Amino acid sequence: GSSQSDLGMAGGIQWARALASGVGRSLVSARGVPMAPLGNVAALSGMAFPGAHAGLRSLALSAACRAGTLPAGSAAAAGRRQLSDAASAPEAAPAPAAAAPYTPAPDKSMFAVVRVGGKQYKVTEHDAIVVEKRLNNGLPMLVGEALTLDEVLMVGNAAGTTLGKPIVEGAKVLTIVEQQTLSPKVYIFKMRRRKNSRRFRGYRASVTQLRIMKISAPP
Repeated sequence: GSSQSDLGMAGGIQWARALASGVGRSLVSARGVPMAPLGNVAALSGMAFPGAHAGLRSLALSAACRAGTLPAGSAAAAGRRQLSDAASAPEAAPAPAAAAPYTPAPDKSMFAVVRVGGKQYKVTEHDAIVVEKRLNNGLPMLVGEALTLDEVLMVGNAAGTTLGKPIVEGAKVLTIVEQQTLSPKVYIFKMRRRKNSRRFRGYRASVTQLRIMKISAPP
């Protein structure tokens, strides 16, 4: 099997060199079998060369077409030229993908520092903050309900900043309730050494998620 393949490879290389150089009008294969004349297009297609590799036959025919050793008017020569030109032609660049529609970013130039439940939060419009559970007349606030934060300690933008003493008069932050949920669990573990005493507890606080809708600053 391997010797036959090597013999066919050698024969294909001989045939390719002869076709590219155009020497002689008839060829002899590696096995000594005389081939058809060069002008015989059916023989050039590999039918009369049983030992040659198919890929080498194609390379030899392409080289012969470029060298002009095949008959110019033959159908095989025209077909091989087309294949050679198609192989050497550069690949077309892929079409550019359609650009995504432009969505303007929210204006975050205005900011404020608010105090909610004894904690301070720096917020801008469209931000979300998680605060301690908010109640309305002793009842939990509903999702979608509006809540106005009036304890604004600082408000400003790119033009300037206003500090409160301690709050900014007339400044407000309008929010809506997005979710009433529980905070991530906090684990408490207590152990007394040499007393065989261990205690493991978990705690989740009730919190409210607020979405900042608008920041109103005094004129």
